[in-house]
Amino acid sequence: MTPNSRVSVALVVLVGLSVAVYGCAAAAGAAAGAGTYAWQAGKLSFTTPNAVAPTHDAVLEAFDELNITVVQDETSQLGGTIKGSVPDTGEDVTIDLEPQADNVTKVDVRVGFFGDQAKSQKIADAIRRNL
Repeated sequence: MTPNSRVSVALVVLVGLSVAVYGCAAAAGAAAGAGTYAWQAGKLSFTTPNAVAPTHDAVLEAFDELNITVVQDETSQLGGTIKGSVPDTGEDVTIDLEPQADNVTKVDVRVGFFGDQAKSQKIADAIRRNL
């Protein structure tokens, strides 16, 4: 084997290892994000190991469970938004669904204009119970 061919083989091996490690790190990151909540800019975010369709169904079940009226539902396999209203307070509820990978969906929950962390947490917990 010539020195140039050894360098080429080594380069191919390093590139292959880099791709393998990056792929594993991305999968681990998605798995690590599942189950945790993040509060930022007035919304509560979490990922779930479910596709958009079952997550959408869980949102509708959570709304029903919490007596939130659906006022708008624009959701497809590519994600979407479900908007609701709390009848007794008139507060707006917005749920955004964004696919992250196969069977992984990011869910953003916002209650009111500025966000209400406690109420968003209650809705997020209801969504998770219905998944």
